[in-house]
Amino acid sequence: MTSQPTPEARANGVTPRAGVAIRRTLGLAFSAVLASLVLAFGVETYTLRRMDRIIDSMEDRDEEIQLALQIGAAVGEQYGHQREFLFGGGAGLSDYEESRHRVLTLLQRLEERTHDPQSVTALAAVREATSELDRLFSREVSSAMRGDSNRELLAQQKSYPLVVRAQESIDRNLAYLRASIAASRGDLESLESASMRWLAAVLVMAAVLFASAVVFLSRSVAKPVALLAKGAMILGRGDLDHRIPIGSRDDFGVVAAELNSMAAFTIEQRSRLVQSERLASIGRVAAGIAQEIRSPLHAIIESLDLDHRDVDQDLAGRLGAVQDEALRCLQVVDGMLLLSRSEPIIDLRPVDLRQVCDDVSERLRPLAARAKVSLAVHGGGYALADRWKLRHALFNVVKNAVEAAGWEGNVYVQVSETEDGPHVRVSDTGPGIAPGLRDQLFEPLFTTKESGTGLGLAVSRAIVRAHGGDIDVWNGDQGGAVFLLHLPNVADRTKLV
Repeated sequence: MTSQPTPEARANGVTPRAGVAIRRTLGLAFSAVLASLVLAFGVETYTLRRMDRIIDSMEDRDEEIQLALQIGAAVGEQYGHQREFLFGGGAGLSDYEESRHRVLTLLQRLEERTHDPQSVTALAAVREATSELDRLFSREVSSAMRGDSNRELLAQQKSYPLVVRAQESIDRNLAYLRASIAASRGDLESLESASMRWLAAVLVMAAVLFASAVVFLSRSVAKPVALLAKGAMILGRGDLDHRIPIGSRDDFGVVAAELNSMAAFTIEQRSRLVQSERLASIGRVAAGIAQEIRSPLHAIIESLDLDHRDVDQDLAGRLGAVQDEALRCLQVVDGMLLLSRSEPIIDLRPVDLRQVCDDVSERLRPLAARAKVSLAVHGGGYALADRWKLRHALFNVVKNAVEAAGWEGNVYVQVSETEDGPHVRVSDTGPGIAPGLRDQLFEPLFTTKESGTGLGLAVSRAIVRAHGGDIDVWNGDQGGAVFLLHLPNVADRTKLV
């Protein structure tokens, strides 16, 4: 069976999932703003770290320049103390050793800090020149002191060129270091300029995105909210024919569609309620009429229950036809009386469902034999039920299956107990349920048979629902219809007693 979907059921369907445009758009916009700011922060952090490294490199080069200048001054002092020693007749030797040690110390400090090949080459030349100057001074000092050597010649022709060579190497290293500082200063200025341009671009882009999000929000939220509020007020005043004019597929469109659907559903339910009240009034009148004619029908049937052997054959046939039609009228009256009660009176007792199904099967075997229909009952189970009313419900369902099975068809009745409660499954090999008729099968007075009353399945469902269960129906995989009568568990059934 199918029922009219409620607005809550529609709200859990596919349509609301499509209404995410605003949330997605705003999320993308603000995510882009946040991403741009994070990117700007990351780029600025990276740029600042590069600038810090460049500044550190410039400071290192500046310290190397200071050391190179000190080395040049120390080499000059070494040469001066050498001349002082040579021309002073042995005086200044300790000063020379001190200046020589200072040159070597400064060279070692600068070499430890320098890793560039050009600086390393220049410093190697300085070390070579100062070492050669020291070797020359050590080799010639004794002969100079004995007067065997010309001191002026030693100072001018041998020592001075070495000092000049060391100073030239120091100057080359200074020129390279100053050029490196200038290049680093250019890189620093380029980084600063690029960082400012990038930061300005990112801030402009973030501002544009934020402004766009604000404009979109004002256009896509303010107007729909106003329309929703106005529409809700109109619907709240009872004008259910009003519809909120929002046709978009965003969240507001979904809310508007749901409010419109709820209004339409309320109108439909109100119409059904009015119709139900009208039918209930008609049903009460019909029940009263049925109750009044039920007794005369019983009297007519009992009067026609004659021994046909004592009656003319033609008259007996006519009386039998009258009796059959009277019985059919009585069935219609009983069905109307049962349906007219909102809660049929049931007497709950333990019932063997297999036995009830066997009784129904035996009762219907003559009908099945006329169409050569095979009727089989399988399984077993128990339930708390009104035996006679449940038998009446099963009789109508199985009889419907036998009539629908067709010539030499098959009807299977399966009794089982499940976690949901006892089940009785009735299936046939007939043509099945035609499209569009499934929802009408249990409506009173609806029938597809020429001689049907249209009350059998309606009565059966009313009986089963009075027991707290229900009847489902569908077409089987191999053809034919499948009716499933399911009753509550025994534990749940005790609440109904």
